[in-house]
Amino acid sequence: MILDKLAQSTYKRVEEEKNQISPEEVKAKALSMKKGNFEFENALRSNDITFICEVKKASPSKGIIAENFPYVQIAKEYEQAGAGCISVLTEPEYFKGDKKYLKEISENVNGTLKKQRKNPNDPARFVNKVAVTNEGEKATIHYYLDLEKIAEEEMYDGLYAICTDLLDDDVADILKVSEGRWQIEDCFRTMKTDFEARPVYLTRKDRIKAHFLTCFLALLHFRLLNRSLKGTYTTSQLLHTLKDIKFADVEEQGFMPVYERHEITDDLHEACKFRTDYQFITKRNMKGIQKKSKRR
Repeated sequence: MILDKLAQSTYKRVEEEKNQISPEEVKAKALSMKKGNFEFENALRSNDITFICEVKKASPSKGIIAENFPYVQIAKEYEQAGAGCISVLTEPEYFKGDKKYLKEISENVNGTLKKQRKNPNDPARFVNKVAVTNEGEKATIHYYLDLEKIAEEEMYDGLYAICTDLLDDDVADILKVSEGRWQIEDCFRTMKTDFEARPVYLTRKDRIKAHFLTCFLALLHFRLLNRSLKGTYTTSQLLHTLKDIKFADVEEQGFMPVYERHEITDDLHEACKFRTDYQFITKRNMKGIQKKSKRR
């Protein structure tokens, strides 16, 4: 188990570091540092959706994620995007981390942008306060509802606004694209996760192009298949079923299906106009199936 390996590696590293600096010295340094104000906890307690974003060069499952690793710039971009917290991986063996990553990021990213950013949907925008009298003298703070602002926003109740720079396009076309935006996002998600388009472990430009072209063609074929099934099944169901369709190669004879037959496999066969769920498929029949699939 990777967790066991991580624990063993960490235990070994800590023992080695104890020979360089004693636990007492570490404790003394920690106590001498400026105390925080529970910023991490406060960020997570926010009423808004809060994101914890990771800065890591590698992972045990994916290997190297970013050979060129501008960790400070990555952290700054997270801050610009509104991250509530930033997690910096410092484990050196499996995550290729370094303590300097945490030190330099903490020196360059302080979280002030998040504090300054206002949520446009915060109901507090309707609350104003007065702390002076009509004569301009200091007075007890009085909070009140901004009825003019409430009335102004009521004009847009029940409306859904779309921002676009396609000023010359037909409104109906823009609305159609907006309504189908979830499909575009689903394509990106499928490309990135299911087809593993990213991260890209290539450096040559032609190979990177070939990689994304292969992923795009796979997505195109998958969407055409999904359309022929009239959207009956989810992306996850289809991919899981297609991956499970496997055969045992019976030497010199043919192939034997080693997957379970379900309604979804029947629908797939119906859409593709050939069947592979026979008790036994000769090599000749399999070649015929392959030719049919290439003509579609």
